Amino acid sequence: MAARLVAHGAPLARGWRLSDAVSSGVDVGRKAALLRGVGLYAVGMLFSRFAGFLMLPFYTAVLSKQAYGYVDLVLTGSTLFGTLVTLRLFDAVYRALFDETDPERRAAMITSVLGLVTINALAGAALVWGLLALFGIPLPHPWLLLAWTLLRIPAEFFQQTTRVVGDRSAYAGSAMVNAATMAVSSLLLLGVWKLEAAGYVGAMALGAAAMLAYLMCKDTGARFVKPRLFSLAILRPMLAYALPLVPAAISWWVIRMIGRYTLGHSHGLQEVADFAVSDKLPAVVYMLNITFYMAWQDAVLRHARDSDRVAFYRQALGAYVRLGLVALGLIAVFLRPFFALMIDAGYAHARVYVPPLLLSAFLLCVAGLYDVLYQLQRRTSAIFGTSLLAALLAAVMSWLLVPVHGVWGTVAATISAAAVLAAIRGIDQYRAQGVMLPARDVAVGVLFFVLGWMVNTVPDPRAYWAAAAAVTVAAVGSQHRLLRAAWRHWRAGRQAGP
Repeated sequence: MAARLVAHGAPLARGWRLSDAVSSGVDVGRKAALLRGVGLYAVGMLFSRFAGFLMLPFYTAVLSKQAYGYVDLVLTGSTLFGTLVTLRLFDAVYRALFDETDPERRAAMITSVLGLVTINALAGAALVWGLLALFGIPLPHPWLLLAWTLLRIPAEFFQQTTRVVGDRSAYAGSAMVNAATMAVSSLLLLGVWKLEAAGYVGAMALGAAAMLAYLMCKDTGARFVKPRLFSLAILRPMLAYALPLVPAAISWWVIRMIGRYTLGHSHGLQEVADFAVSDKLPAVVYMLNITFYMAWQDAVLRHARDSDRVAFYRQALGAYVRLGLVALGLIAVFLRPFFALMIDAGYAHARVYVPPLLLSAFLLCVAGLYDVLYQLQRRTSAIFGTSLLAALLAAVMSWLLVPVHGVWGTVAATISAAAVLAAIRGIDQYRAQGVMLPARDVAVGVLFFVLGWMVNTVPDPRAYWAAAAAVTVAAVGSQHRLLRAAWRHWRAGRQAGP
């Protein structure tokens, strides 16, 4: 296997240099398509996630810590709820639509998945309300939460299907509409009318409504919905594909989110608010990674039969890890001015938690990229097994550390679980098909991340700015060839069109 791969080109032996590929003309089409997809999905993520991040100074100023902590728990809880009611069918229908060309069968797939998910959402909401009432747990603003959920799920479904059956630019357009509507609504509901948590949830519901309306007017999966085509027979193979992914998704949620609930139980909503603020930048990193994840998913599926695919996987992952860790190092460098300019002073101490949370988010991103390889190999049981192990580790460590160490306990539990998950999957994929991260790329990335973390701790302002400038110049200077090559690939993909 290794000899055959090396015969297809030196990249497997020496690690990836995009600049080498540009100069030699090797694999330009694949890498250009990958980076074109990154650019398209990045626009969508920029507006849907980063716009909310830019509103962070406003939210931390107008929401009390109690309200902000509550909103954070609602958002994290909605992630789990969405996983349970959608049954990961969004992933399954994407794969099924990719393989299917008949318009009638595509319409049946989209209609059937949307119908089942809508029924599940209504039943799930009723079940949650019943359980909360049974145990006497209050749920503020239940009708607003229900409206947001029932609008958000079909909107996200049509946004996902447009990657295959419609105008892919609608993916970015819908995100812009959602972000703009939510921003304007937040300014009115929170800034003018002072509605606190109710205003935040209401703004999310209005944003989801605008996004759904936009997608229904565009060339998306919405045009395929035909109630007469609903079919359980169509759903069965997609459920067989998707259901094994549900436990893995729940495990993923536990790794990322369980510490918040343990923290809220042992230390209260104010501590949750501190952790939520420190986790905003890592959450943006995690969300922006989805842009690469979706483009990576497209590329892996399109080139699954290529003889040199393993070399391509290794090259792409190596470049991703190197540039990702260097970027995280630069983020860590400038945390001090960022918090001073954008975050309310009441949250200033949360800055110290950000670098390790950035690293944990990135490790989870790397582990998530291996998901695509497992799905291609139809080894979804391996996704479940590795995720479950990491989730159990996160839960146990949260239970042991959070009551004693507070936010730091949550940080330690999260980064430990993320590191274990990424390591196990990396070793497994190496054994399965020889996919291994190039050591040079990893070493360079880790070096700049550690330097950025260290600069963040420098107390003297003059020494801090001198160190920040030196690390920034070194990072950009050392990666300029790779950045220029990536830019050329992206432009080539853009000119080639969809």
